[in-house]
Order: sequence, then C-alpha cells, then structure tokens
Amino acid sequence: MSPDKLAPKSFQQRVEGILSKLHDSLGRPYLPRREFKASALHWPDVVWFDGRLPDRLTRSGLPGVPVVAFEVESSSSLQSIKAAINNLEALKPALGCIVIPARVAAKGRTIETEKYGKTVGEAMQYLASRSSLAIKVLTDKELEAMIPSPKRRNG
Repeated sequence: MSPDKLAPKSFQQRVEGILSKLHDSLGRPYLPRREFKASALHWPDVVWFDGRLPDRLTRSGLPGVPVVAFEVESSSSLQSIKAAINNLEALKPALGCIVIPARVAAKGRTIETEKYGKTVGEAMQYLASRSSLAIKVLTDKELEAMIPSPKRRNG
C-alpha cells in the first residue's frame, strides 16, 4: 500500500504493535522494514527480511531475502484486497500475509463478495488463494493469538 493510502492509523498501529511483539517472541531473527518500496507502485506495509545470506545471493536493492511481507487492510473492499495481493506479488516474499480486522472478516455476504464466498473473510481467502504466492489472510485477533504467552515461552 502506498504511504499516502495507509489503513486508518489506529488499526495500522495496532497491527504493527502485534507484529513487533510477535517478532520479539521469535527472538528477533529478521530485519523488519515498514512501508518497504517493492516497486514504484507497490509498498508492502511491513516486511521481515532474512539478512544472513551474502549480498550476492539476494536480489539487488533488498536488505536480505524477503521472508514474510504483511499488508494491513482495514477495508472490506475486495478492490483493496486485490491491491494488497499486487503489493505482495511485486516483492515475492516466501509468505505474504494480509491482516484484516476480525469485524471485517465476519461481515456477511455483500453484492461485491457474492460470487466468492459467504462472508467477506471467505471472499478474501478465495482471492488470496488465486495468487501464485503463498498468501494467508488473517485477522488481527488470529495474528495476536500467535504471540506466546509468557507462561508458554518460559515452559
């Protein structure tokens, strides 16, 4: 997503906070970058790069191998999901992830989503599955649930 068309700041900031906590829980193995310019028109919101490989083995201009790229979308518009998929496809990470609000995923069928699924979330999952990349559509709640609690981390 281009910097001038970011998701509403409250949701964007909430998801970035969740991603930061998740990255910390993994032991900070990646180089996180915000609003990374994949091309002139494509700006994934957050990208985790693996910077351990020599520069000669990574694509020119990248700080490492793009492991996971995240697109944060607060809209239920399928057009915004298609744009998010395009942003991820431009970078070609090992895994793309579109994060949407749980309330958006649960929205019932609309005229726009009718041919894709029963809910907005199902329609978004369908569109992501049509990509040549591995793309997951997760809600903010599902992403947050991936962060281990202190009890689980310490045994």
